[in-house]
Amino acid sequence: MYLIDPNGNYPMHAGDLVAAHPDWTEGSALPEGWQEVAPGKTPDIDHTTQAWTELAPALVKGKLTRQFQVRDLTTKELEQRAAAVASLTNDN
Repeated sequence: MYLIDPNGNYPMHAGDLVAAHPDWTEGSALPEGWQEVAPGKTPDIDHTTQAWTELAPALVKGKLTRQFQVRDLTTKELEQRAAAVASLTNDN
């Protein structure tokens, strides 16, 4: 469960809500000011050359929904991944 609290903090989760409202139980109506955010679908990416970043939720068909942006990995990230793969290969 993804939530926005009354102060606009995001992402918040059920545990954050319970911390603020100990009497709240899942399935109950959200306290005033809290908004649920639909999970959305994470983008399909080429994990060897791309990553995704979460953006602010947006209204999609009348529901706040998680949003994502795909980006290319930086040269540094590509080098770090190559080094990690090499270290795993060298350890065996």
